[in-house]
Amino acid sequence: MCEERWGADRPILSVTSVSDSFQPLFLMRGKNEFCMAVLPKLALVLFLSASVLGLTGCSRGNRPELGFVQGTVTLDGKPLAGVIVIFQPEEGRPAVAKTDAQGNYVLTYVHGVKGAKVGVNVVSLTWPDGDPGRVPIPAKYGAQSTLTAEVQPGDNRFDFDLDSR
Repeated sequence: MCEERWGADRPILSVTSVSDSFQPLFLMRGKNEFCMAVLPKLALVLFLSASVLGLTGCSRGNRPELGFVQGTVTLDGKPLAGVIVIFQPEEGRPAVAKTDAQGNYVLTYVHGVKGAKVGVNVVSLTWPDGDPGRVPIPAKYGAQSTLTAEVQPGDNRFDFDLDSR
């Protein structure tokens, strides 16, 4: 089926059932011809790929100015654990956080980026999907929230002491 024969400077494996005129390009050319024809093109493709990834993947993109936001949420003086805190700016994406056992939160704008968009944000609270919550969150703090917070550049702390009445 296969036989070994000698090319210019190395053995070439060829299939006898296929015409001798059909040989892969890299087997027909010498080593130097192959390097001269293919490697510069490969180097150019790799360079352009790295350039595009470097320029788009490492930039801030169109991310707005953010302020770092943290705080505590309590309901009737007790920490509200496991609730989702949402800061929704007038335009753009919201920042979210989940409170810990002590009611503390730190907002995340996008995965790996902490903060919220600078400016006025409507603040709402909700239980995670599928979780009925330990206590009901009054509507004035939920989807129809009346809470607002003005995020400034730099560090911000917003503590919310909510009233269940």
